Amino acid sequence: MTSATDIINDEQASRVALVTEYDGTNYNGFQFQTNAPTIQEKLEQAIFNFTNEEVRIRGASRTDRGVHAKGQVVDFLTGTSYSPEIWTKALNYYLPNDIKVKGSYAVDLAFHSRKDALSRTYVYTILNDTTPSPLVRRQSAWVSYKLNIDAMREGCRALVGTHDVAQFSVRLPDGRSTVRSIKKWDVERVGNLVYIESQASGFLQHQILNTNGLLVRIGKELESTTVVDEILRGSIIRMPKWGPLKAEGLCLQSVEYMDIPQREIR
Repeated sequence: MTSATDIINDEQASRVALVTEYDGTNYNGFQFQTNAPTIQEKLEQAIFNFTNEEVRIRGASRTDRGVHAKGQVVDFLTGTSYSPEIWTKALNYYLPNDIKVKGSYAVDLAFHSRKDALSRTYVYTILNDTTPSPLVRRQSAWVSYKLNIDAMREGCRALVGTHDVAQFSVRLPDGRSTVRSIKKWDVERVGNLVYIESQASGFLQHQILNTNGLLVRIGKELESTTVVDEILRGSIIRMPKWGPLKAEGLCLQSVEYMDIPQREIR
């Protein structure tokens, strides 16, 4: 067995990045926890089963309990020299059916999946129908009231730009900035499914779920389309009056990097 320390001290060590996809229903989030199953634990166990190496992986996003991913990027050091194709095939052999590697890439030793990410894109899926569906219940939230998509889009406009988004988070980072640069926040309806897409350099904890919860209230015409702008400008404090949406509707769609083509990480 090769320990993480041995790998770090190995002059022949290389760094591998994985693009992963997972159904987060049965996991207590991405980040390792001692007494609960996590995505990180399963990935590290699969790597150990294949290489006999104890590695510590780093993820682009620490997705919360129940959140899914189509394009989560992770990286780790290894003392082995397998091809990307072998990494993908071997790890998928050892991984459970609800976690898979979509692609493997040899990256620079200095690559950091979290710190090097330019932006992260999340999509929240809502089943907007009079009755719930067992076919999409694990990857969507159910809202029976017909949503006003135009009103939700109007509410989204204030979100794009650089703002202090502290009021949309449940836990503020210790001593760190709560200002975030949001590139996109938009709503689209396709049949009875509503998709809310969010892209930013980074998000605070539960920021997306809280913000989308407010957008749903706007879609139900329970809030004005100007409420988001009023909150961001600090003229009203309203967040405690509504709860976040459920985690199962949220999916990390992709992560953007300077040196990894976007088509490879979707």
